[in-house]
This record gives sequence, structure tokens and C-alpha cells, in this order.
Amino acid sequence: MAGTNAFTQNELLLKCARKGLLQDIENVWNENNYINLDAADKNGISILMKAAEAGHTDICKELIGNGAKVNSRDDKGQTPLMHGSLSGNANIVKHLLEKGSNINHSDYEGQTALMLVSYQGYEDIANVLIEKAADISMKDNEGRTALTLAAIAGESGCAELLMKNGARINDKDSGGTTALIYACAYGFMDIAIALIDNGADINEQDKRGHSALILARDEAEVDIVKLLIEKGAYFDSHIDKSPDIIEWAKRGNEKSRRYEEIQKILEALVEKRLQKRKDNIKTINEEMEKRNALKRTLKMAEPIMKQAKEYKRQKRQTEADFNEYKEKQLELIQRIQEEIEAKEKESQDHIDYLDSKLDDIREESPYFLMTEEQFANLKKEIKDLDAIIGLKEEEDAVKLSKSCPICTDEFKDEIYCCDQCNNFLCENCLVNVFNANNSCPNCRCDLRSRPMQRNRALEQILRQ
Repeated sequence: MAGTNAFTQNELLLKCARKGLLQDIENVWNENNYINLDAADKNGISILMKAAEAGHTDICKELIGNGAKVNSRDDKGQTPLMHGSLSGNANIVKHLLEKGSNINHSDYEGQTALMLVSYQGYEDIANVLIEKAADISMKDNEGRTALTLAAIAGESGCAELLMKNGARINDKDSGGTTALIYACAYGFMDIAIALIDNGADINEQDKRGHSALILARDEAEVDIVKLLIEKGAYFDSHIDKSPDIIEWAKRGNEKSRRYEEIQKILEALVEKRLQKRKDNIKTINEEMEKRNALKRTLKMAEPIMKQAKEYKRQKRQTEADFNEYKEKQLELIQRIQEEIEAKEKESQDHIDYLDSKLDDIREESPYFLMTEEQFANLKKEIKDLDAIIGLKEEEDAVKLSKSCPICTDEFKDEIYCCDQCNNFLCENCLVNVFNANNSCPNCRCDLRSRPMQRNRALEQILRQ
């Protein structure tokens, strides 16, 4: 091969790897017994890094197949994967990852392969790295994530891809700057819109106290300023003009005209907010007046409400007392009903018993069928017979002795008889008995309640 003597073996291999001369590399291998596959140039870039950076897939595969190290570093700390990623060749990236290249390895600035391609805008390579589980939340030495670097470079495709896969929107770098602040300061409208739509805080400030709106104003980004105001960005009217704005306004060029336009927009915003504040104060005053009126009404209504509350309480108590009384009375009624039923059963049992006795009498006595009238007539007849028998006995007694049994004097006119023992005596003895002890001398019954009656029948007999 021509010019072989002009280059050392390593220089030749590096040159062939960069130019993609696979056949020349193989010739060098065939001519030499030992080849250092990890040989590097003065910047520490190895043969594999050269081939990967140049996008030569076949040479990369050949080198790796023969033992080239996939995780070696150059003087910047970058690996073959980083060089291959920056080539934009997805096949090289996939092959390096398959052969064990560390996907989250960072260089001496703290940047990973995903950060490098996000800054450069290699969306396809970024997608491959994300699919292979690259850490999208890692930060470099300045605290910037892959999303922050995409926002700085204005690479909207990579920024949207990172947000879609869960990148943290409001992460800050070491200066307190978010991806939205960078996008607005550099005028990247599409990235700013995407970040806001995904939840970026439009009022976040960096360590200098600058928000996205302030930096967009300072950079004369009119459309960005309008976007942020539309989305509700806060603007402090005390920070109305910075020295840079005043300086640019003196120049009379395009940027100064944009500054003036922004200044008018911000002044209109301040005026609008002042008017809104006045309207709010007016509304607050009206609401305060309503509140005071309501408080006065409440104060007047409070005693009435208190009284109504007491009446309601008494009503509830009365209802409760009535329900309790009703419940007790129902229990009492139930108990009385039970007692009535028990008494009714007891009475019915006794009636049944008496009916059974009457049935027995009906079967044994012929007089059971006698009516009450017949029974009364029978009693009358017995009484009449008793009277006749008694009269006969008196008559016999008088005939045997025509004298009073007390004084032994012969009966003359009136004869009195005790209706209790049928003893008889003369009128003089009756008077003496009343004067003495007021009782019958024979049965000792009280003659004041049952006085002796004159027996005219006996008197008639004596006269015969």
C-alpha cells in the first residue's frame, strides 16, 4: 500500500477507520503479527471511536469482534457510544449497546450520550437510547438535563420526545434556570409552547430573580412575551426597564423597536392589572357592604332564631314525652287486654263448670224444668200453709189457757203476739215490757224494731 512508510501503524489504522477503509485495515492486520486495537491519537480518540464517529458500521463491528474495548475513554471522557451517537448512525449505537457499552456513562463535563444527541438534535438516536433505558433525569456538571440542553439548542423534536417519556419539566440547573426560561430567552416558541402545555411553571425564577418573561423581554422576543402574558405570567411593574433596554432604545434599530413594542405590551398589562385590581377592590367593597348588611340582619334574627330553636327543642321534647306516654299506655292496654282475656277464659271455664253442674241436676232432678213463676207460687203456698199452721197452734194455746202467760190474768179485750216466737200477752203486760227492757219476755227480740202486733183472730176466738 502506497505511503505506508509515511505513517506509523497506529496513525494508519486511525486514518483508515476515519475514512472507512476496511480493506486497508485488514491488510495492516495481515502484515503485522500484533495490532493494538485500542490505539488512540493525541486526543485519546481510539480507532473504534474514529470509526463510530464517522458512521462506519462494518469497521465498528470488525473492531469490536476482534476485541476493541467498547467503554474506553478519550481525553474528554467520551466513549465510543458517545462518538457513535454523534454520528447519527442508529445501527452503530444499537451494536455498541448490544456489546455492553454503558448507556449512562458520562464524560468529564457530566454529559451522557442522551444529553449530547439531545443538544445536537439527533431525535432518532435519542429515541433508541430512551428505548434502551437511558436515564433521562441525569444532570451534567452544571445541573442541566437532556431536556434543558434540547431547550438551549432549540431542538423541539428531542424536547418533545423527552417530555413524552417523562422528563421532569421544572428541573433547574446550577443557576436556577429551567428549560422554559432558556427556551423563552432564546426565542424558541415551539419549545416554549410544548413546555407550558406539559406543565412548566411560567413564573419560576432563576437565582438572579429573572423569570421567563423578564428574559424574553430583555431579548426583545415579542411573540414569546405575548405568549407568556396570555398564559398568565406575572410581571412586576417595579422592574420596568433594565439598562440593556434603555441602551437598545437609543440605537433606533429593529431590536430597539421590538423593545418599545414589548414595553407598550407590558405597560398595557400593568394598566390592565391595575384596572383589574381597582375592579377587585370595588367588588370587595361591595361584598363587604353585603357582608355587613348580612351581619346586621343576622344580629336582628339571632334572638328570633334562638327562640325558634327553643320552641323546636320543646316541640321535640313534647313529641318525645307523648311518644313515651303513648308507648306506656299501649303497654298498659296490652296488659289489660291480656288480663281481660285471662279473666274471660277463667269465667268461661267457670261457666262451663256450672253448665256441667246444671246438666247433672237436669239429669237427676225432675224439678229443674220448673219455671220461676211456678217456683214463686210454690213458695206462696208454703207460706200460707205456715200461717195456717201457726194460727192453729195459737188457737190451741188460747183454748188451753185463756189467761196471759205473764200476769196470769184472764184475757179481756186485746191480745198481742210476738211475730218472732209467736208468744202472746195482754195489753198491760205489753206496756210493762216496753217500760222495762223493750224486749220480748220469751225470745228477747227487740220490740222497738219489731213491735208486737195485735192478734185480732185470737180475740175473736176468746169471745166465742
